[in-house]
Amino acid sequence: MTPGLSLLSIVPAALLPLLLLLPQILLSPCRAHSRWKCPPPRSPSTGIKTGPCGSETNDFSLFPNDNGDELITEIYPGPLRVIFEESIHHTGAPFRISLSGDGTDDLDASCVLLDHIPHNDCCRPSLYDESTYTPYVITINIPNVNCERCSLQLANPMTDKIGGDGSPTGIGCTDPFGTCFSVYHSCTRPFRIVGNG
Repeated sequence: MTPGLSLLSIVPAALLPLLLLLPQILLSPCRAHSRWKCPPPRSPSTGIKTGPCGSETNDFSLFPNDNGDELITEIYPGPLRVIFEESIHHTGAPFRISLSGDGTDDLDASCVLLDHIPHNDCCRPSLYDESTYTPYVITINIPNVNCERCSLQLANPMTDKIGGDGSPTGIGCTDPFGTCFSVYHSCTRPFRIVGNG
């Protein structure tokens, strides 16, 4: 710096607070859009753009509990109440829930359980305040299958980002893993389905 110059003489006073926040913004983990809440997600990030599970795709490792034991949750066929949440509002952007294959997140092994879940356009969550995230509570039907390590996959195509194609009369975005260029993903931790099928 030139002698006699201060940061205030170089940067307008109105921009100084933004300049001071820049390192925090750049170093913060990506936390945007949607993620599982219950069952718990593999990753706490809500900004996963590579499907179906981001860097955790095909990672069916068990998560240790408080005692260090690796336990797996057992669920049974039939109705299951699940919760996911949205941290950035995207008007009209629907959701899809799929069930992974046994020990694989490969799309050809997944089964769509519920598609075109309507977006809740009422709320405007704040990205850095998790208490404002918009919760979605829905009941899905778990099929009668045996699965040692399965996972739920959440896909949220950003239909508000595709221009006129996302309008009520547009062609839309029908496949989160094909025709949609801006999709957010989340996967649950592995669980066991105890069925008799």
